[in-house]
Amino acid sequence: MFSHNLSATEKIILEKIARDSDEQLAKRATIILISNEAATLNEIARVVDASPTTVRRWQKKFAEIRLGIFPDEIIRENNPALPPPQSNQVETITAEATAPVSLMIGLQPTQSLAEAGRQVLAYHFRNAMQQEAGTRSGNNIESLHDMRVATRRMRAAIRIFGHGFTPKTLKFLKSGLKETAQALGWVRDWDVFIEKFTAYQQELPAHEQSGLAPLLEYCHLQRDLARTKMLTHLDSKVYERFKAKMTIFIETEGMGVNPIPVDKPMPYQIRHVAPSLIYSRYEAVRAYEPFLANASVELLHQLRINFKHFRYALENFQEILGEEGMIVIAEIKQMQDYLGNLNDAQVACQFLDNFLNHWKNYRAGLTTAKAKKPTAVMKYLKVKLAERDLLLATFPEVWQQFNSTQLPYHLAMSIAAL
Repeated sequence: MFSHNLSATEKIILEKIARDSDEQLAKRATIILISNEAATLNEIARVVDASPTTVRRWQKKFAEIRLGIFPDEIIRENNPALPPPQSNQVETITAEATAPVSLMIGLQPTQSLAEAGRQVLAYHFRNAMQQEAGTRSGNNIESLHDMRVATRRMRAAIRIFGHGFTPKTLKFLKSGLKETAQALGWVRDWDVFIEKFTAYQQELPAHEQSGLAPLLEYCHLQRDLARTKMLTHLDSKVYERFKAKMTIFIETEGMGVNPIPVDKPMPYQIRHVAPSLIYSRYEAVRAYEPFLANASVELLHQLRINFKHFRYALENFQEILGEEGMIVIAEIKQMQDYLGNLNDAQVACQFLDNFLNHWKNYRAGLTTAKAKKPTAVMKYLKVKLAERDLLLATFPEVWQQFNSTQLPYHLAMSIAAL
């Protein structure tokens, strides 16, 4: 047992982070909370779907710096003892910005769709820039994860607020974000696979772990290759131009906005347009309902993406919605986590199958490879196939539970605050 002797305030903050933050931060908080109970390292690892090594790392880190394992803005946001910020102004942001992000984005219900969108993009751009140094160094895989999440949130923000700007204005934003997201995504995919694979390997008896050495070596080689491509992009003039243009865009009020008619009524304030922007994404999720009884993995992957769009829409307007919005977001996160595990299992199955089919080609470049096809990898493929099939078979039950909650009521109440 690894007890942290949490104070009452620490426990409140950790519980809020575990409930309301993104997946990685929620997992980190859950590790500390469970560690404070009578749970073994392996038990905690199974609960949070992480390797024992990851669990031990955060336990030790928490023992050293306590809540310092979380970004300052997350602690402030979830600390009931701290007052809300007095200013709604977004600070000037540069491509080299490293200061902590303010507690709230600072949206006001009467803001135009365009200027609210600019403010949201500024908020997430700062988050991305804060993580760039850590992403480049590669010492902490969560820096890359956080930078990728911020990039994805910017892409989602463009879809939500894009109608407020001219298409020409958004063109450079879309292309720059897409290229960056792809470069980060390749590395992140390997990080996720390696972390889950390592957790599986460490649970095996010592004499069985060596049989997976060729696969682990191959994964690290591929991750190194993906990192090389990522760093090439981050060092490129294209990326530098993108950051410079983004900085100008978010600092220049009125730049690229569609004109608002002054001679006739037109909804342009976010209190007027947010309801339809949110409900349209809820509709996109509900549209899958007739097809879920025998849904394929591919269809559920698309549903996961639509859940993500639904959640991002809510989170972008969260500070002007009713408090029920947090309940809806929590429900969506549960569905995303389930579908995310299904997608990870499917991707792992496809990769492992490809690895085995091309074993003769791969083994030539591996120091740990032997002539025989690795039976340990074949066994791992069976494990991932079983995991995928179980998640697929039980999804209708998960959906039924989601659909039987009071989510429509909570969603309506959150929007009613506008």
